[in-house]
Amino acid sequence: MAMLVLMAAPAHADPLKDRLQAGLWGSDHFRDQMCDNPHRIRLAQGDRRMIFTWQRPIRFHTGALVTEIGATVVARTFDRYTVVQDGDDRLGRDGTALQFDVFVTAKGGYCFFETGFGVVDCPHPNRDCGKVAATS
Repeated sequence: MAMLVLMAAPAHADPLKDRLQAGLWGSDHFRDQMCDNPHRIRLAQGDRRMIFTWQRPIRFHTGALVTEIGATVVARTFDRYTVVQDGDDRLGRDGTALQFDVFVTAKGGYCFFETGFGVVDCPHPNRDCGKVAATS
């Protein structure tokens, strides 16, 4: 007797969200953010918040040492999140709060880059340093 097993994807599968949260990410450009101090990405509050966390402190653009950077998600499309970082008082070219796009690259990394630029404009993508261990 043959047994039919149906393996269904979750009703609300979100490949972009799932991929960003599954990785341990590192930079080849920022020395304190390489794969020996990778970061994780977590989406919270109904995907209205994006949280980046490191085990050891990194230097934020203000000069502060931090282990967590929060960001408010201000837009979402099928292939990217647009965020404004907490504590970031820099302004974009249009004079409003500086926004960043977060998207997965074709080579399996992800880009965190000023909004308005595309995939080919990402000069320093973060690379996949491994997977986050599953929690039970």
